[in-house]
Amino acid sequence: MKVLSSGILLILIILFTCMKPNAQTIKNYEPEWKKVTGHIDKGLPASALTVVKEIYTKAKADHQDAQQVKA
Repeated sequence: MKVLSSGILLILIILFTCMKPNAQTIKNYEPEWKKVTGHIDKGLPASALTVVKEIYTKAKADHQDAQQVKA
């Protein structure tokens, strides 16, 4: 029984180790979104839209699906 538990533990460790590089890394887009908020607060929707389009393009290149949806 102890050998079986050790084998399962080893398999789980190997699986989790292999999965980590495939995980999507989250990048910080907070400064860009603050620019958007600043433009909106100043009543500059065209400028805000320009920054949003830049965020979308960057997020698409970085494979950041959540940021693409937000943009």
